[in-house]
Order: sequence, then structure tokens, then C-alpha cells
Amino acid sequence: MTHDIATSAPPGATDPDRLFTSVDPRDGTTLGQYRITGAAEVAATVERARSAARWWDEIGFRGRRDVLLEFKKAIAGEADSLASLISAETGKPHDDGFIEVMLTVEHLDWAARNASKVLGPGAFPPPCRR
Repeated sequence: MTHDIATSAPPGATDPDRLFTSVDPRDGTTLGQYRITGAAEVAATVERARSAARWWDEIGFRGRRDVLLEFKKAIAGEADSLASLISAETGKPHDDGFIEVMLTVEHLDWAARNASKVLGPGAFPPPCRR
């Protein structure tokens, strides 16, 4: 992904007044512009992530499995458009982007079906005592 930080913000502008531009490296067209967030918005986002992490823990392995399988299904259903986006943002051939999407689908499937075995009780040896 090629990016350019816009420098046309007025003097004294704060972070929210600046833009992050994503450019297609194949032809230089602008794919999108995104506001650069300030410290307060980043802090609020981190707090929302902490709350989400608590929820993720509370739903347990079965709940996480169900969420991951739904996420996998959604990604697989949009595989072609996601591959096109990867191609546009990186300059990679569409087929390479498609492979990345399918690897993601496979990884989500594996994580959903195996997380309780590799991360659950008894998955790790007890800590060494000195």
C-alpha cells in the first residue's frame, strides 16, 4: 500500500485536519483519504478495544469459535472484492490477493476449530519453580 500524508493543512492545524491518502501504486490513482486521528480519539479507541477484549474472554471458546466461523464465512463471501482491494492497495496481481484472502479464511477456520485445544486448560506446562 502506498501512502502519502497530505501537507496542505493550514498552519496550526490539529491531527484531525490532516488526511492520510491511499494510492494505487499501479497507476497513482487515489483509492481513499482518511482523517488522521488525534491522541484523544486513539485513547477512546483503545478503551473500546479493552471492553471488546473483556467481551471476547466472556464468550468463551465456543462463542469465539462461532464468531470466527461467521467472520470466515463473511470474508469467503467477499473473496473476489477483497482480492481486488489488496491488488489495488499493493500493486500485487489479483490472484496473489485472492491467495491472501483464502489463506486468511483457512487460518480463521483453523483457529476456530483448534483454539480450545492449543490454548485451553492443560495446553501449557505449569511454570517452573525455582
